[in-house]
Formats: sequence, C-alpha cells, structure tokens
Amino acid sequence: MPRLDPKVVSKVERMVRRRFPELAGARPKVAAKGTRKGKGAREVYVLTFQKSLPLPNGRRLTRVVRVTVERSGRVLKIVSSR
Repeated sequence: MPRLDPKVVSKVERMVRRRFPELAGARPKVAAKGTRKGKGAREVYVLTFQKSLPLPNGRRLTRVVRVTVERSGRVLKIVSSR
C-alpha cells in the first residue's frame, strides 16, 4: 500500500461514512495516482471504497466510491456509482 498517513485515511473514511452511510465498514484500497500538476506539485492518492448491498428484489448492487485526495488530506474529488 502506498504511503499515506493513516490519519488522512481515517479522515476520509469518516467523511465517506457520513455522506454514504451504506458504505459503513468498507475499507478503502489506496493507490498512488501521481503528482498534481501546476504550482506546488503535490502527491495525489485515490481511495476506493466498495461494498455489495442487497436490493429488495433479492439481487445485489455493488456500490463504489472513489475519493481523490492530496497527501495533506485535502479532498480534490469524490466520484460515486449509482
């Protein structure tokens, strides 16, 4: 796993839990994305949360949330599946 401060990961986990309560308990996969271009280039990471949820008709839905974050903990983007 790339080196991202565990405090930053915990912060992002709390934010995702608040915004997407159905993902409670999902642990993120952390991947280094590279560096952010422009003034003061910084390391960027992607945290991917994924969980399979039951639907009323007996089928299952895989919910995926990707959070792009700087090493400092600043969230740049959140993308969610339906």
